[in-house]
Amino acid sequence: MKYYEVYLRSNGYQVEYIEATQDISDIRSLLQTFKTIGIAEIHLYDPVDDWLHKRIQLSAKDFRLHWYDNRLFLSLFLNILNNTIELFFPDTANLFNISRILPG
Repeated sequence: MKYYEVYLRSNGYQVEYIEATQDISDIRSLLQTFKTIGIAEIHLYDPVDDWLHKRIQLSAKDFRLHWYDNRLFLSLFLNILNNTIELFFPDTANLFNISRILPG
């Protein structure tokens, strides 16, 4: 993401990079900050993360949200919509079954 920040800046965009360790990196805090500074409309891509998507929808009721389909970029992620995880773990009933502590 830092590379993308540099790319955007080099193309004339103003960027404020938020580190994952900052409190504002929590989407609820970020949205509260947006509200405080008067932002009313947010354009965003589907995060391809159901938990995060729901958190955004619940926390952003005061905003006009414009969701963009992320299918063009979905091949970059393992958790794409068509359940390709089954290709990697065909005998696994759910994802939690593949999390095991290996003897050290």
